[in-house]
Amino acid sequence: MSKSTQIDDPQQALSSYFEEMLLGENNSNEQSTNTLTLGQLTEKERLNNDDWQKYPFQALLVNVQGLQLAIPSEHINGILTWPADIKEKKDNLEGWNMGSYGSPHPNINIINTSKIILPVQYQDPSRVPEFVIVLANSQWGLACHQINKTVQLTPDSIKWRQDTQSRLWLAGTLLEKKYSILSINGLIKQIES
Repeated sequence: MSKSTQIDDPQQALSSYFEEMLLGENNSNEQSTNTLTLGQLTEKERLNNDDWQKYPFQALLVNVQGLQLAIPSEHINGILTWPADIKEKKDNLEGWNMGSYGSPHPNINIINTSKIILPVQYQDPSRVPEFVIVLANSQWGLACHQINKTVQLTPDSIKWRQDTQSRLWLAGTLLEKKYSILSINGLIKQIES
């Protein structure tokens, strides 16, 4: 948050953080008239195309310590309940790599999603994730606390980010429902850099 404010209620804090995240963006929003859907593109186009925001898409809504995220379904390979036998990373200097899990997917590195997306003051290390979202065509899985539902999103319902230099993981926000749209390519770029 840009200004220092004492907030006692965690939900109020997350709401305040989310609103500041939204208000910090430029209000310009280009509309696309293209009527293709993501399902009409090849898998490679869907997963690697930075113009995916031009098409309607399905997203899985998840909760990470109170922040609602929309993960484009095309980027999801599977969902696992929290595995009991995670091989913890011993030299976890970056803090976001929780370790790896090898079954049924080969060696999935589990990202502590809250460490990437939430400021330190909003992170609650006592909250244990309940699910891992296995990402398509990668070695990564995202830790989350709750799976909500799948929704169909349209580009014009989303406020897309113009500044892509910070918070690479954030593609935009669904203002009506206060969901952050996750950019998987941006997230992977952020953690691998």
